[in-house]
Amino acid sequence: MADEEIKQLQNKRKKLISQQKQEERKKRDKRIYEKGAVFESIFTESKNLTKDEFYQLITSQRNKDEINLKNHRE
Repeated sequence: MADEEIKQLQNKRKKLISQQKQEERKKRDKRIYEKGAVFESIFTESKNLTKDEFYQLITSQRNKDEINLKNHRE
C-alpha cells in the first residue's frame, strides 16, 4: 500500500470519527434541551434560579428520594 493511500485512509478514518462524535453531541444536546424544557414546564419558578440554586434544588430532591427509598426498604 502506498503512503498516499495510507494517508487517505487515515484521513477518512479521522473524518468518520469526527462525524460520529458530532452526531453523539447532537443527540446529547437534544436530550438535555428536551429534559430541561420538561423540567421548566413543571417547575416554572426554576427559570429564575441561578446555576447554584438550580443545582441545590436538584440535589436536595435527589437526597430526599434516596432517604424515602431507604425508609421503604426498612
